[in-house]
Amino acid sequence: REVEIVRSDLAELDTAPQELGFATCEDGYAWCLLFLAASDRDAAHVAEVANYTVWDAWAEACGNPPGIREFCGYQFGIAKRVIAEHLADDVAAEV
Repeated sequence: REVEIVRSDLAELDTAPQELGFATCEDGYAWCLLFLAASDRDAAHVAEVANYTVWDAWAEACGNPPGIREFCGYQFGIAKRVIAEHLADDVAAEV
């Protein structure tokens, strides 16, 4: 269910990214979607929307138990910092 929500939300963006791939681990618990943004500028926006959507979809799939939104907010913050560091490293490598 989470993957459907992420795909749908990203498809609604003005500059929707192209899906390049999808895979799950052997037991189906973990999954990965790979997208290509139209430009570097769009990449940051796509990453932000995807990050938020993944955690929102996960909470929905879990039935939104008490405390899950706080947990998702915490996880979102961690992922946002990692994404920002990665994008900064990419920019620095191009200079």
